[in-house]
Amino acid sequence: MRIDFIPYNRLSEISKIVGNTRIIAGIGVFDGVHLGHKRLIAELITDAKKTESESAIITFHPPTRFLLGKNKYLLTTNLEKFSLFKDLGIKRVIVFEFNESFSKLSPMKFLEIIGKLEISILYVGYDFRFGYKRSGNINLMKDILKSKGIGLKIVDILNFQGKKISSTNIKEYILEGNIKKANICLGYDFFITGIPFKKGNTQVLITHVNKIRPKDGRYNVTIEGLGRDTVKIQNGIIYTNLLNSGTITITFS
Repeated sequence: MRIDFIPYNRLSEISKIVGNTRIIAGIGVFDGVHLGHKRLIAELITDAKKTESESAIITFHPPTRFLLGKNKYLLTTNLEKFSLFKDLGIKRVIVFEFNESFSKLSPMKFLEIIGKLEISILYVGYDFRFGYKRSGNINLMKDILKSKGIGLKIVDILNFQGKKISSTNIKEYILEGNIKKANICLGYDFFITGIPFKKGNTQVLITHVNKIRPKDGRYNVTIEGLGRDTVKIQNGIIYTNLLNSGTITITFS
């Protein structure tokens, strides 16, 4: 899977960075790559295969919520997210640098930039917003992309137990300690990757600073390559029984 990073100061060089390969793409943050995201990705990959185009995801770094002052918990880090994309069959990821200047782009300017990519069809979620203060909506996007010869497909909401499947709701389930519900909406078991580190007489797991953690308590987990175990979470710190110093992944079930 190819990953192209587009710094803000090189937006004028998009074609040079990305090339002229025809793509069918989905756009968004895709935090968690949950069941709603997977539906969108499955549909765009099917279209890409039919038209012999390259399947792609357009996303942003850092995640938009960081700059917009919202909570900075992540379901998946970039590396985790990219790995999930690859497993699903995505061939390319295009990452725009999301800085203050990018956040202030007007909806029209944002679409002008997207229009420079060799996109046949763009997939978006039903609630996708864009441009300064999220002032751009799907109706505007549809009209402008049509004028550029780009199709737009909107993926409908996906619900579970009467509530939409979204990154925000899944984070709430995890913070509540409702791992089972979070896992159903993710479509896989929530996991945390880190390095065990000795702290006094205990071992703690050092993880990405923005990785979300379940609420305090004891949890049954599976440790990659080692099997079943339990971990304790207290004040956001993950305590383990592990003594090894290598990177590990613990999966909550």
